Amino acid sequence: MTSSMTQFHATPGENTEFAHHIASNQAVHSTILTYPFHAEEVSADDIESKMSGSAKTVVFTLSPPVLEVKSGGQFFDANPGSLVLEVGRLHERQLEESSLGTTQVVPLWRGFISYLKRRTVAGAIGRNEQTGASASYRSHRLSPGAIDFSKKGIVLRQFIGSPIYFGPVSDEAS
Repeated sequence: MTSSMTQFHATPGENTEFAHHIASNQAVHSTILTYPFHAEEVSADDIESKMSGSAKTVVFTLSPPVLEVKSGGQFFDANPGSLVLEVGRLHERQLEESSLGTTQVVPLWRGFISYLKRRTVAGAIGRNEQTGASASYRSHRLSPGAIDFSKKGIVLRQFIGSPIYFGPVSDEAS
């Protein structure tokens, strides 16, 4: 089996909607990971309220998750092949990058990855605010909401504190 990782920017609401879409599938079990480490299985109906708290990671499995672990590393060892949504947070006019990945692409995961890709645009320009250098990131994806955030002055970053920020390819000339 192959692995897959998609890096993207999406608004908190878009990420919640996406997680709810996956969690609503009857074959999927959803787990919220919070730090300090805690793993809690949640229903599709509860995912929005849990994601509005301190949750940054949502893990989807095809069988009931093993929750009796003490760390994130142990959780992923005990739940191989999970589909993992790392949720980028909005902090003081900065939006962190999100990602969706798995070490084992199965047909159901492939469908959710395709669903995400159909709702985002491929390609972004990354700029280093310290050096002024820019580069094209062909596989980085932006949601409609993230593009709107960027146009409103909210900075899209890989992580808070990074000198690299992203914008839509159409903004390259600006």
